[in-house]
Amino acid sequence: NGCFWHTQYDMVEVEHGSVFRHRDDQDITSLVGYAGGLYTSPEGLVCYHGGPSGSLYEDLGHAEAVQVQLDRGQERAQFIALLDQYFRSFRRTDSGMERLDPQDSGPPYRNMIGIPGGTAGKFFALVQERNVNAMPLVEGGEDGGRGDDEDEYQVYIYDSLQYHFYRAEAYHQFHPNTVLRRPVPSSYTSTLKDV
Repeated sequence: NGCFWHTQYDMVEVEHGSVFRHRDDQDITSLVGYAGGLYTSPEGLVCYHGGPSGSLYEDLGHAEAVQVQLDRGQERAQFIALLDQYFRSFRRTDSGMERLDPQDSGPPYRNMIGIPGGTAGKFFALVQERNVNAMPLVEGGEDGGRGDDEDEYQVYIYDSLQYHFYRAEAYHQFHPNTVLRRPVPSSYTSTLKDV
């Protein structure tokens, strides 16, 4: 939902919480990357600006994303905790909903959730239930949300088994939270990044 830097920090905080049994740094799975598209470069790459020719994530239909691994037997509770954090990152305005970082807009920053099976999967009911903002939930498709110019107002739901996650470059992981001008501790940008 916007720049992946602040979303990663939020998801790491959820992983450090009780529902994830206070995961230690070496057990953190929240990683930034790209998802929501079907394509890669001919070499199988999906990259940030400046990567090899033909690998730019937004040109391939992807958006910035954060992947989090759930523990077997704890999937429901952990997914609910992640969803609650996700939907807290929006605020109501006179014209609808807005992310905390509305300057990052358009298809490369669209709001999206990837779950096995997408809208037909077993986790979609939880997305509907935890959507406290009553935002439109739109099935993610091959167009990659390219027609969504005001993506603060809806959330694309992708089948993560079809629309794969591609881990971003190392320099994007555990990045300072400059987008929201929200300070993060050095234990996040240095210690956790090193782990």
